[in-house]
Amino acid sequence: MATFPRTDVQNMTAATTIISNAQAKGAIIRIADTRVKERWLKILTTALREAGILQSTANALVDLPQGYQLIQVQRRRNNSARKSGNWYIALIGNTKIVLELKDPSYNISWSYVGSPYASGITGFRSPSEFIPHAIWLFLSPDLDHSVCTHLFGQRRVRAQKLPVSSPSNFSSTLCTSDSPPDQVSRSSNAIHAYFRKGDIVWVALNPKIIESSTVNIQVWPALIFEVCTSTMEGMARFKIKPFGPGLQSQTCFVQENRILPFKAYMPPVELIDTLKSTLELHQAPPTSHEPLIVNFEKNDLVFSQNPSFVIAALPYIGALLTVFERAASYEVLKQPSLFFSARPENVNDSALGKISFTSQQNLECSNFMEPLRWGAEYIQIGDLVRLGSARKDLVTSQHFVYPPSGPGEYFSRMFPHSPELTGASSRGLFLKIMAWRFVHYPQPNTLSAGGVLYEVADKDAAVIHGQELEGMPKAYHGYKFCPIMKPGYLAVVPLDDIRGRYYPASQMISTFYGLDRAYIGSATSVQLHLQSLAGLWPDDSEDFEIRKHHHFSEGPGASNSTPDKQQLMSFLNKLSEIIRRRDSNFEKYCPHVMIKMEEFARSV
Repeated sequence: MATFPRTDVQNMTAATTIISNAQAKGAIIRIADTRVKERWLKILTTALREAGILQSTANALVDLPQGYQLIQVQRRRNNSARKSGNWYIALIGNTKIVLELKDPSYNISWSYVGSPYASGITGFRSPSEFIPHAIWLFLSPDLDHSVCTHLFGQRRVRAQKLPVSSPSNFSSTLCTSDSPPDQVSRSSNAIHAYFRKGDIVWVALNPKIIESSTVNIQVWPALIFEVCTSTMEGMARFKIKPFGPGLQSQTCFVQENRILPFKAYMPPVELIDTLKSTLELHQAPPTSHEPLIVNFEKNDLVFSQNPSFVIAALPYIGALLTVFERAASYEVLKQPSLFFSARPENVNDSALGKISFTSQQNLECSNFMEPLRWGAEYIQIGDLVRLGSARKDLVTSQHFVYPPSGPGEYFSRMFPHSPELTGASSRGLFLKIMAWRFVHYPQPNTLSAGGVLYEVADKDAAVIHGQELEGMPKAYHGYKFCPIMKPGYLAVVPLDDIRGRYYPASQMISTFYGLDRAYIGSATSVQLHLQSLAGLWPDDSEDFEIRKHHHFSEGPGASNSTPDKQQLMSFLNKLSEIIRRRDSNFEKYCPHVMIKMEEFARSV
C-alpha cells in the first residue's frame, strides 16, 4: 500500500469546480469509473518501481495525488445525426478551464489543465504523460516545479547551445506524435521514444495462428499508419497496415500493449523451418493470393478465428520478405547542408575502427533537424540510439574517454572470477544524437551521427567514471546510463553502426511479458532481443547488408517485383542463418544476463 507523499494542488475542490462549470456550459463530463482509475494506478505503480521509488513488489499505489481527479468527457455536435462522440480521459487538478466556441459544428469546445505548473498542456491524457510528474511528486519535497521533467513542465529555450556531455533536463516520457515524419518536433533536447508514424513494428495476433503446439505465428509485421489519441485505459492507439500479399486493403486499430519494435523480435528458427516446408509443398504459384484478413483484436461477432497456418503461411513469408528488405535500407528525407571537416580530429585507433571523435565546436553551427528513415524506424535529433559497437571495443587511449565502469556488488558476487563478463565493458553502447553530418572520412559523403556516448553501468558499481545525468530515460532494472566522454567532445558514428532507438523498460518489459507469458516469457530467442534493446549485450550481429536510399512508394503488401518460389526459399534460408547466428551470440553473454532478466520479469 502506497500513497503520494505530497501534492502540488492548492485548491482541493478544484476538480469539482471544473466539472460543475463545464456541465453548466453544456459539456458532457463525469468522473471516470473505477476501472479506469485502477488501470492508471497500475501503470504508475510499475513506473515508480522501475524508477526505484517503490522498492517492494507488494507496494502498490492505492490512490492518485490529493486534489487530482480522473474525468471522462464526451463531445457533442449540434448539426449531426450522431449526437454523441468519443469519451476522452483526463487527469485534472487545477481550476483553470476555458470554454469557448471554436467551430460552429460543435456546441462546445473546451480545454483543461492538469498540474498547475504544466504550462500549455491540455490535461494529463494518459498515465505515460503523468509518469514524470508523478516521479517528481515523490522526489521533490519542496515542490520545485522547475526541475519537473514532464514534457510541458518547463518552457523551452530555443537556439541555445547544447553542452555535449550534459543532456538537458527535458522529458524522457513515453510520448507519441501524430505528425508525419518530416514534420517532427524541432526540440533537439527531448529524447524521443515509443512508436512513430512510418515505423515498422510487430503486432500481436489475437488469436495466434497455430500450426502445432510449438510452432505458431504470434506477431505480424505492420506499418504504423497513424498515431491516435489515448484510449479509456490510458494507452495510445495506432492505426496499422499489415504487410503481405492479400492484405493491402486491411487497416485496423491496436493498442500500444499489442506492439513490439521491429528490432525486438526475430521469428524463431522452428517457425522459419516450418514455413520453408510449407512453401516447398505448396503447388500453386506463391504469388497468387486471395484477399486475406488477419485479426489483431479478437471480435467474436465478426472474425472469431484467424486463418489456418497453411493459408496464412505464404502471405506471412511475403510480409517477412518486404519488411526485412526495407529494414536493410535507409532514406535521407532531406539532405543536410553542413559538413564536418575532411577528417575528424581524433580517430579511434581500435580494431573496430568505426567510432571517431571531434571537438564540441563543430556541433554548435548545426541546424539540420530532419529525421532519417533507418531500417524499420525513423530516427531524429535527440534520440538515444543503440550501437552495434561494444563498450570493450572502444579504446581508452584518448584522454577524454573514460575507462569502462566496473561490476557492481551483484555481479562481483555471482562471477568473482569472470570480470570480462561483468561491468560495462561487456555491454553495448548508446549514442544521444545531437547532429547529422556528412563526413569525408573514411569515404566521401559518408552520413554519420554526432553526439555523446553512454555506457550501461551497474547502479551499485564501485567504480563509475561518468556520472549519471538528468534528462536521460530510465535504464533497465539495476542499471543506469553514464556518459563515457569528458565535456567538450562528441563522437562521430557512421550510420551502419546504429541499431535503432532505445525503448524504456517500463514499456518494453510489460509488452513482452504481457502478450503471452507462457510463450514469450520462456522463449530464449525473444529474451535475447529484449536484452539487446536494453544494451545488456552489444548488437554485434550482421543482419542484411544496409543499402542506401531504398524508397517504398507502393505501401504495405506491394513490392517492386514479384518473387518466385526459388527467391522466397533463398530469403528464408538467409533469414534462418541470421537467426541462428544471433541466437548463438546469446551463449556469449549468458548466464549472467539471464539472471537479471528474472528480476525484470518480477518488476512488471
